[in-house]
Amino acid sequence: MMSMVMWNDLCLEWYNSIYVGSVLFIQQYTVKPSYQHRTWPTPGDPQMKVFKTVEVCLNPREPASELYILPEKNVKPEWQLPKVRYHFISRVDLDHLPHNYTCDVIGLVIFVGRCERLRKKEGAEDFWLYRWVHIIDGTADKPFILELFSTSQPDVFEHIHPMAYLVCTQMRVVRDPDLTSSTQPYLTTSNESQLFITGLGLHKSHKGQPYTTDPKVKAFIQWTKTQNENDLLQRTVIGGYYHFPPPPVTFAQFCKDNKAETVLTSSNEVMKMIANLHYREHKRIAFLGSIASVRYIHHSCTAKVLPAMDVEEEEIFFSARSSPPSSQESDGLAQKSPTQKRKSELHQETEPLTAPIMQLPDFSPSSKFPFRRKRQQRYQTEDHDTAAVYQQSSAELNNKENEENNPNLQSCSRLCGGESHVCSVHAVQQPEVSSDNVWESDIWSEVKGQLSVHLHYGCLLPESIPRKFDYHHRELLVQQLLLHPAKHQCGMHTWSKQMEEHSSLLDHGHFEVTILGINRQFAIDTVFLPVTSTEDHRKLGLLDDLHSNTLLSCVNLGYVSQQQTTGTHESSVLPPPDSIVQTADELNRQHFICILDICHLGEATVEVFLNQLYNPLPIAQAV
Repeated sequence: MMSMVMWNDLCLEWYNSIYVGSVLFIQQYTVKPSYQHRTWPTPGDPQMKVFKTVEVCLNPREPASELYILPEKNVKPEWQLPKVRYHFISRVDLDHLPHNYTCDVIGLVIFVGRCERLRKKEGAEDFWLYRWVHIIDGTADKPFILELFSTSQPDVFEHIHPMAYLVCTQMRVVRDPDLTSSTQPYLTTSNESQLFITGLGLHKSHKGQPYTTDPKVKAFIQWTKTQNENDLLQRTVIGGYYHFPPPPVTFAQFCKDNKAETVLTSSNEVMKMIANLHYREHKRIAFLGSIASVRYIHHSCTAKVLPAMDVEEEEIFFSARSSPPSSQESDGLAQKSPTQKRKSELHQETEPLTAPIMQLPDFSPSSKFPFRRKRQQRYQTEDHDTAAVYQQSSAELNNKENEENNPNLQSCSRLCGGESHVCSVHAVQQPEVSSDNVWESDIWSEVKGQLSVHLHYGCLLPESIPRKFDYHHRELLVQQLLLHPAKHQCGMHTWSKQMEEHSSLLDHGHFEVTILGINRQFAIDTVFLPVTSTEDHRKLGLLDDLHSNTLLSCVNLGYVSQQQTTGTHESSVLPPPDSIVQTADELNRQHFICILDICHLGEATVEVFLNQLYNPLPIAQAV
């Protein structure tokens, strides 16, 4: 095996014609020393010789190389060409494979995550685009967990959806070197990985591919014939917030994995980091603070999109909260979704969502409040907060009477298009939160009226909620959950209230956790969405141990432990949310290193999830 390099015009001419298994006849080529820093695929046949020091070069001129693709019927046996071999593994095999092992997999897609982006290098403008995918092959109860980066196959990357047969070649095993760790191994793409999926035509789907004769591929196809399609559909999930692998048990290991000189993020850096987030960019940060307040919010209280409206000049008071409007006003602002023509074709092109880069206004003490601006803008708000960035200042308190005089007006700062867009929107009905579902520390009651900055990200956004998949609403689900279309298409679908209720997989609420900085001048509201069911796709990688269901144990373990009931019929039930909220009292006046997941979802929308709480005392004692 050796490399063949095509230069200049030959790339465009032959890129879509050559595929794995093609037999090529070449003339007028040159042999040169190879580029030593190139990565190489792992051959399926370990006995195959690999020549890495030289490469075959094809040029469009001087000399003009000639290349022909030979049909299979013209291939002569005396040439003794080797067969294309693969190294497919089953899910059972994965548990015994070492780190960085190269393999191929095939499976039925049951979960497709949304697209997110990671910076290739800190401070650079280049990004890796990736998504998480789960596939099953029938050999184990657990699925393959795939970290798929977008490669030179954007059309295939776009069409990955639940219930599709997916083949991934040249995948690398990623696992914790500590064999005692409970973290699930997963597979990630390499530079040589290729993806194949059902329904995309020749050379992109499975038809005619050399791997179709592999025994494990045949065994998988036989397994799919024994399965009930409706049963498999019940397991499918698309989109939503998903984090994997979970943070390590200790903060020392977290620092080691991140390989950063400065691990802890200050309050000023948090604001700058959010301001500089690019579209779909994801970051995980560590922030030192204390838990100031916790409240449980039912699932019905999620962010909703309101239509564009003209905005008159209004004074802006950051972090303003006001009374709910009348029912007539709320009805007037409700979004009206036109009837959409549903298409059931499995592989229809999808529409993209684009958004400008978000920037924050000046947070310096010298900035003047309030200020005025007039804009027309699309707003995204929620029942108890707005899904945007706010700033709370002492000027807000001095103008509190203005809000009380106009209870139907809720002011907010919208950040779109690289500048601060100011708007006033009528708030929809705020949620009724029981006093049992709210906890506040004694410090919070003292400082919440004197904060310099209070960032509100405690609402659960529609893009953060995982959805059920069905063929009838595939276009709408893909477009709304931002599954990265390969090319732009005009027109957008409308996310209706009926679709929201039909597709959501959440049957419980979430926790809004407010974290107070150690300087007591900065606070940020975050979302904590624990796993409450063993069927949740986010349960993979988490422990199965029972725990006390305190807020601290739920955050650190990532799930709510089901309690066994005693009586005639034993069953498992979840503890009431208020019991978890009230356990936050044990966190009063304690400092924690909070691991936050931050992701820019487009326009002015940013989600902030609380992922882990580390106790800093063991670290200080070790130092």
